[in-house]
Amino acid sequence: MTEDEETHLSRARLALRNAVAVVPHTDADGLAAGAIALRERREGADAAVLLGRGETPFGRPPPAALPDGPLAVLDWGVRPLERPALLVDHHLPEAGPREDQVVVSSYGFEPETPTAALMRRIVPAAPARLAGVGAVGDLGRRGLDLPECAGAPVTAVSRLAGLVNAPRRLLDGPVRTALALLVEHDEPAAALADPRIAELEDAKREWRAEFDRTVHTAPQVGESAALLRFSSPFQVHPVVAQTWARRLAPRLVLAANDGYLPGRVNFSARGGQGSLPQLLRAALPDVGGEFAPRPGLRRKPRAGRVRAPARGPRPRAYDVADWLTSPRQAPVSVPRPSMSSLKRSRSPLTRRLTRPSASPTFSAAPSGS
Repeated sequence: MTEDEETHLSRARLALRNAVAVVPHTDADGLAAGAIALRERREGADAAVLLGRGETPFGRPPPAALPDGPLAVLDWGVRPLERPALLVDHHLPEAGPREDQVVVSSYGFEPETPTAALMRRIVPAAPARLAGVGAVGDLGRRGLDLPECAGAPVTAVSRLAGLVNAPRRLLDGPVRTALALLVEHDEPAAALADPRIAELEDAKREWRAEFDRTVHTAPQVGESAALLRFSSPFQVHPVVAQTWARRLAPRLVLAANDGYLPGRVNFSARGGQGSLPQLLRAALPDVGGEFAPRPGLRRKPRAGRVRAPARGPRPRAYDVADWLTSPRQAPVSVPRPSMSSLKRSRSPLTRRLTRPSASPTFSAAPSGS
């Protein structure tokens, strides 16, 4: 690690300690990153701000749950935020940092490093098992090959990651319980032995039953795209789209869920070719939306960085996780700035970025699903 990178991580640690609240995403990677942050701040799970469905830290106006002052925003992406903040993430940034913000991003570097593993760089004393939960949640078991995950028990971490990821897929799932288990236990086996783990197991079973129902929706298949439309209060549309994309390749597959948020159609896209965000914005010029690139969407590694080992043929050109829109309502957001508007940061960890030129990787159960 270079001296500049060490200095940048020191600034990130200071920003974490000075934040008024930790705001983690609610998937396995976000919650594991949040657990590292909370343990460093000597706070419990109750201190975290867990945003509800349809809310993001970047909302205008901001969600009522967010307190005034600087925030530690973990695994939510990097987008314009009108306040001081620490932002830690590994997806494609959509904005550069302000002077009063610190961004730690692994986008564009090999090996891909999810947010929880990045947090362990900021907090080196954090346990490897927390970095492992986040890495497995986003990358599958290959995530445990990251140096930040060295020594994490494979079986226990893998099982815990799957359970921690389940509550967010339900309407009122026990997300804070999942976070508490990560914060309070030093070993994955202890978390799995906690009686509260039954809440997560119930959540996973409920989600699985709903997925089994919705995945049998008959698709409407065109020459280059296919649509599956159903109504469910569960977050099943990303995995439904992923399942059918394998069956209907090379078509673009859209899984549209009318029941996830009132008055909106939430849909996930998998497969296909080209730039999906550009396709959607061209097709819906008067409708705003929120989308999140899937883990694995990354550019070519910079010179001097370690390349990840080859893993067989490259998958399809893009894989975007979620889009929320309603043609019957006002836009939920304005289109985002192009990547050409990104500012050049002072740190090597937040360099100016360009459009991705590499294909994404796939996992059987991505954390953002």
